[in-house]
Amino acid sequence: MLAMSELKEILPHAKARFVEKMSSHNDVSALLDSTPLTICNRSNAKAKHDSALVRCHAYDSGFSLQTWGEVIHGTAGSEVLLYQFRFSQPTELERTVWHEWGHLLSNKYIEAINDERLEYFKRREASNDRLYHENLPDDEREYQERLAFGTQLWCEFIADTICNIVADDEPHIIAWDIQEQMKQILLAAVSNTPIHIALLGHYCSMVLTNPTVVAHSEVDERFSIGLEFLPEETAKLVDKLLCLLADQLNEDQICKISKDRILDIGAVVNQIWDAIAESKYW
Repeated sequence: MLAMSELKEILPHAKARFVEKMSSHNDVSALLDSTPLTICNRSNAKAKHDSALVRCHAYDSGFSLQTWGEVIHGTAGSEVLLYQFRFSQPTELERTVWHEWGHLLSNKYIEAINDERLEYFKRREASNDRLYHENLPDDEREYQERLAFGTQLWCEFIADTICNIVADDEPHIIAWDIQEQMKQILLAAVSNTPIHIALLGHYCSMVLTNPTVVAHSEVDERFSIGLEFLPEETAKLVDKLLCLLADQLNEDQICKISKDRILDIGAVVNQIWDAIAESKYW
């Protein structure tokens, strides 16, 4: 486990690199300076997590000692939590904090969507109806699902993508191991319902921004990203999702995503879910 003194030595360098690599976005340094970063040990992790929820007026999505880091985001602000006992190497700390700062930066551009989602949660809880979502009119239920799925996938995809951009690793000459990793992540994400949306976002980021995958894909059209292991319809939809995300990465400010694109991403996730469910009946 890295000592507290080691964390305090690594973090300023990690921050400087993040600010440099994400300089296409406005006020990155100010955003990091104004957001508290709390380091938790095993004995106080739950207490610090709960205190951050209160300070940020945030919705509690759960706590786990398996977490490396997280952003607590609520109506009163945001806070980054890092769990010291998870880190044994500097690179583990760097990649975790870059991922969490990626969440923080991307949240800045979807504040209105996050506020809308929070209002929906409040209405659902206030109803005391466990079937509140199922009883919504069809159009409203579909809209809420598209917004929820699109936001969830986007948030994990962009945080991983920002981490890859900041790390700026050299591609590996041998790619068999990462091909197998992509295959396993993809199958874990979309082989059954409910699909694992966060894993699907992680897979998409690997395909589009992992330097080894990108380098090998550019020089070898036969390079496998795992789609051939899926049913044909599911594979087509995952490819459609990758195209949507690739379009967003062509923007000057990749975090600046429109609500329409979030909804388009959510619609494809919904279609993947339906395709998997339908395949179970045949």
